[in-house]
Amino acid sequence: MLQFAALIEKVLFIMRRFFWGCAVDIREIRRLNAIALMHENALDPLGLALCLGLEEDSMLAMLAADGKKTISDKIARIMEQTFSKPVRWLDAHPEQGGAINYDLFG
Repeated sequence: MLQFAALIEKVLFIMRRFFWGCAVDIREIRRLNAIALMHENALDPLGLALCLGLEEDSMLAMLAADGKKTISDKIARIMEQTFSKPVRWLDAHPEQGGAINYDLFG
């Protein structure tokens, strides 16, 4: 079910970007890459929040599509460091290398 949700998120991202000509901002890119990171590590929002030392409600708000709470620069860097991603990985557009598995063992 989580993989299907991630696929839907990516399809919506592509549709907004290419078919409707909407610019996708850094907040949306970070959110989609965070969801991909969560799925890559077989985590749910609670598991991701615990790995980062955050509250589950806060993590759910950051991952929500309505964008009421965004992933800050500080949280983005912590996510990258926690999951051994290159600096600014969370900010990279999926077509430019974002959401790629850099795990040496995965």
